Amino acid sequence: MATRQDLDAQPTGGPEVAIAERYRLLVDDRLPELDLGEAKAVMVRDDRSPNDMLFARICPPDGMPRLDVAETLKHLREAKLLRPVEWGPVNLSGSKQSQLAIIFQRPQQGPLLRRDVATINPIASDVIAKSILAPACQTLGLLSQRSITHRGIRADNIYWDGPGQNSTILGDCVSMLPAIIQPVIYEPIESAMTPPLGRGAGSIRDDFYALGVTILVLATGKLPLNGWKDADVIDAKLSRGSYAALMDGARPPFGLRELLRGLLSDDTDERWGLEQLEQWLSGGLRSTVQEARSGAVEHPFEFDGKAYSNFR
Repeated sequence: MATRQDLDAQPTGGPEVAIAERYRLLVDDRLPELDLGEAKAVMVRDDRSPNDMLFARICPPDGMPRLDVAETLKHLREAKLLRPVEWGPVNLSGSKQSQLAIIFQRPQQGPLLRRDVATINPIASDVIAKSILAPACQTLGLLSQRSITHRGIRADNIYWDGPGQNSTILGDCVSMLPAIIQPVIYEPIESAMTPPLGRGAGSIRDDFYALGVTILVLATGKLPLNGWKDADVIDAKLSRGSYAALMDGARPPFGLRELLRGLLSDDTDERWGLEQLEQWLSGGLRSTVQEARSGAVEHPFEFDGKAYSNFR
């Protein structure tokens, strides 16, 4: 988590690279807690507004950021997400290729779940509903209206909005290809089985699934199936259904059972969307999602040296 002392830290006076003749990237003032995959984070000073807290993510030379999405989000001020401010190519010392840097407002706090930890204190159901689910619904609604998907919703890519815990913002969704660094627990079965490079923008229903996994993580305070191999996570989802697999025999968090069953449905036609979430937030909806039926056979059959109990 970024402390006030961190936020007030002064640049060291190292090399600078300018974007749009006003944003100065202080490339030696690294912010590793804000790295995203191979996109490295550095401090930024705005010559016109020097008190603004900004940072940039410098994409790798072979990266493919979503600049079409960034152009839309830059002007979408109502959305509760880490909104890109500006971007442009930079030439760093020692690099033979120019790299794209994307500038963002710097969050006042760190992510809800740091990437280097697997557990946190569980967040109460009412806080999840008010401070996490409600702003996420608002933002996903705005994105859906513009045929945009986020594809990076997960517990380590959501930040408290401001110094308190009254609201949250979704993290960066433009610095790299959609879903390319999403862990398989956050991906629906079909996308989880796809190589990360080829997952694509998907649909807004993929974002709702990832939101369901995120809520499960924050409500239980731990990553489900942590330490499992990707193939084993996928097998568990295939054989038991996502909800049962990710719960792994545990009791659902108080008040969230219907919500999680709706968001984690493997049938996209049954998976909850914006309308169902808004009804649930207003207290007027219970899940109509049916429990997954695996169609398991009494005696497993063998294929390629492995025993299977259902055709899926």
